[in-house]
Amino acid sequence: SSKYSVSSMIGKVEIDSTKYFQLRLIQEVAYKKLGMGLDLDFLFDKNYHIKKSDWDHIDDILGKIYYVRYGEPGDLYYGHFGGFPKRSVRNGLVMHNYSNMFYYPDQRNNGLLLGANPQIKMKPGIEVFSSDIIHMPIFSFSGHFKPLPDSTIQYIKDLELGMAVFSDRNQKGNLKYTLADSLYHTIDRGDPEALTILSFDYTLPIMNTDQFVLGNYAEVAHIIDHGTGFILPGLYLDLDYLKLNLEYRKHGDSFINGYFDHFY
Repeated sequence: SSKYSVSSMIGKVEIDSTKYFQLRLIQEVAYKKLGMGLDLDFLFDKNYHIKKSDWDHIDDILGKIYYVRYGEPGDLYYGHFGGFPKRSVRNGLVMHNYSNMFYYPDQRNNGLLLGANPQIKMKPGIEVFSSDIIHMPIFSFSGHFKPLPDSTIQYIKDLELGMAVFSDRNQKGNLKYTLADSLYHTIDRGDPEALTILSFDYTLPIMNTDQFVLGNYAEVAHIIDHGTGFILPGLYLDLDYLKLNLEYRKHGDSFINGYFDHFY
């Protein structure tokens, strides 16, 4: 919540069998709805010469940006560029606590999230997300709206419908970070294997007071060529400082709950 903060690390690291002295500074600055974080990693050899190859390409410079953000989800407009330590979409049936920073700092992905909540009759909201805007490996689009905001029945009036599309252009994209170099160069990686997932859901508040919100929801998601999963039904209790969920999930043998998680 502070307007400026900094953390640092000093020590030694070994990269590709070469030892370096390290000075790393992570700085965060916030002003009103704007926020920015920089991760400045300086490596020096035994003669105290800086490792220039970490600073001579556009990817290297972008990799120094920890994040840049404007606003928060729920605002009229908001955006986030850089690292995403934890991201979930809708009820988490497909994307739950996904991070594009699992291999950070060896792999520095500059993801992008853009969202809007136009203040019009059906209260729509949309979000577009990419885990890395340079290579565009993982992409998602999600949206929601209230179909009957003028209904005289309170339950129907607050009904919210949502949908989302998720895609991974190449599920083998991170193999070079998960396998040893000797194994990575010997296996047959074959052609890229793309994946697409569709999901649909509804959310319906049952009780809405100043102290809490109690509601129910359901969601269905289909991994193309790999089966379907359901949340049916789900109950949630939102106490502002704490949110509790109780849900029943059912899925086929080839469907994986929370396919895009923090290990992906």
